[in-house]
Amino acid sequence: MVPLVTKTDWEITDIDDDGVLVLMDESGNQKCDLNLPTFPEGYGAEIRAAWAGGDNIIIVTVQSAVGEEAIISYKKVDK
Repeated sequence: MVPLVTKTDWEITDIDDDGVLVLMDESGNQKCDLNLPTFPEGYGAEIRAAWAGGDNIIIVTVQSAVGEEAIISYKKVDK
């Protein structure tokens, strides 16, 4: 058997002090159950710095498989 793996892009709309992300997709749906990644070391801090308090548009790619979700990449989009 092969697990079903999906990848979805989300825009970061907020990051709280504990590293919990508020994400929004292209349809306006929100997701509030992911934290900044802890692996590789420093990756979460890199995403937070790129987001810079909402000054930049940051798109994260969330990979889902076997009931788990994780941020696997991000990119900065010009406003």
